[in-house]
Amino acid sequence: MVREYSNRSKSLFRLFLGIVILFSVVVLSSFEFKRFDLTEEKRHTLKDATIELLQDLEDVVFIKVYLKGEYPAEYKRLERAIQERLDEMKAYAGSNLEYEFINPSESEDQETRNKFYQYLQDEGLQYTNITFRTKDGVSEKIIFPGAIITYQGESAPVQLLKSNERAADPELINNSVVNLEYEFARTLRRVTSKKTPHIAFIEGHGELSPMETADAVKLLSESYVVERKRIDGQLNALSDPASQDGKNRVNRYDLIIIADPDSAFSDKDRFLIDQFLMRGGKVIWCIDPLQMDLDSLKNQQQTMALSRELGIEEMLFDYGVRIQKNLLLDRTCAPIGITTGMRGNQPQIELFPWYFQPVLVPRSSHPIVGNIDPVVTEFTSSIDTLSKADVKQTILLSSSEFTRVLRPPVRVNLNIVTIDPDFGNKTRPFQPVAVLLEGSFPTAFKNRVSPLYKQEGFDLREKSLPTSMLVIADGDIFKNKVSPDGANYFTLGYDRYTRDKIYGNREFLLNAVNYMLDEASLISIRTKGIKLRQLNEELLNDSRGRIQALNMIIPLVIILILGISLTAIRRANYSKPTKE
Repeated sequence: MVREYSNRSKSLFRLFLGIVILFSVVVLSSFEFKRFDLTEEKRHTLKDATIELLQDLEDVVFIKVYLKGEYPAEYKRLERAIQERLDEMKAYAGSNLEYEFINPSESEDQETRNKFYQYLQDEGLQYTNITFRTKDGVSEKIIFPGAIITYQGESAPVQLLKSNERAADPELINNSVVNLEYEFARTLRRVTSKKTPHIAFIEGHGELSPMETADAVKLLSESYVVERKRIDGQLNALSDPASQDGKNRVNRYDLIIIADPDSAFSDKDRFLIDQFLMRGGKVIWCIDPLQMDLDSLKNQQQTMALSRELGIEEMLFDYGVRIQKNLLLDRTCAPIGITTGMRGNQPQIELFPWYFQPVLVPRSSHPIVGNIDPVVTEFTSSIDTLSKADVKQTILLSSSEFTRVLRPPVRVNLNIVTIDPDFGNKTRPFQPVAVLLEGSFPTAFKNRVSPLYKQEGFDLREKSLPTSMLVIADGDIFKNKVSPDGANYFTLGYDRYTRDKIYGNREFLLNAVNYMLDEASLISIRTKGIKLRQLNEELLNDSRGRIQALNMIIPLVIILILGISLTAIRRANYSKPTKE
């Protein structure tokens, strides 16, 4: 009787203690918000920049996701990942974030569906026409793997799957899952920002054409206002007067990109670019100091790379860099396809290493190049850095350990693919190709200002506000390939020979612009990675029966061991003699 009373007391005490602990946890959680992420890559933990963005929302953000319905497992995985990410974001935004999933193909009426499809396309979403197997055969379906974010009357599309492939690639889906936080945060910042930075691609000096920069413009236009601008010596091309006398001026753009000019800049244009920099404007220079184009080798085996005189060499020297007039040969390079014969009526093309097309593997931990894929270049030169007061210089990209430097005039011959360029004995490793300059720059026009600007009252600045510039010794680094008919273009960094490789040129451009426009927090979100832990299909096929047997037997053995152990413990406890 005494033992029975003792057991009942212990049970009641444990129950009371459990209730007290549970109540305490509930009360404490109402005062302290805490979430735990036990995954190795912290895949469920938002970056501090995202959390700050969500907590600073002043109004309700509505997110409509159009990925819902019946489709292959990989797309369902993406749908679940989107919902998990939005739930995580809502935990920080609270009532200021609302979302819903919508099936764009829900209507049984074809005309209604088509109208809704057209509406989504007009809003900026791209559809994917997928083909998958069902028990009834092969089925096709249109899906819209994207969302539309609305905030205070402003709407912006979010493309959550950057592909229109018919088949679901696990690696592609995984990359899309990894980038969910970045895509949502980037678009949220865009619709909530009170001022959108303006970017201009400078033209008028033989720079890359609109079609050759189409993908770069498309990429940057997702977050910035992008346009093309001719300077032509006009005082108001890059800045506007901020006072009636015109002496105080304000820049019209936050950043300008000068991509592969092939003719000299006039004194007026150089002066206006210099003063744009002095007023805090950012500049990205993509410069080829030698004249060379791969198209020159289409009808002949060799050509010459000759020097260009652009008139900006002294400017860059004053800012702290010198682009050398040379060409780099690099063992780490992209392939080139060369016709080696005919197979019937079709030319037989073989791939060879094209040493004039270095592939730059980022070695720096700087946010611009951290965690991006190798960057492909073409007919690349090297950069020398010069020590300047108040200017910090950071080498972002450089050639490989096995690099040769050729001085002009350089003979470019396709036969180089069949010989050994002797990288071992003549190598000059790690030649700088891309350098970031940050700080206060001296004007390149001190004591030599044009009288024209003095007469018009242009206010000369001799020292810049804190700003930055990126100098790249390759004019084509942000140039996308264009189809032979000139009607279409390929993704920036796309390898047209292997057709399955995308280099990191897009990420390099976007990270550079984000960083230079003081949006480094977006880069920190992009660096998050999630490992794709796929099963070994060969091992599964070879050991299918054994794995299935183990999956059935091991749980039963564990349950049997636990049952026997618990029974033995109970017998030991209740077999003790009771006290009268």
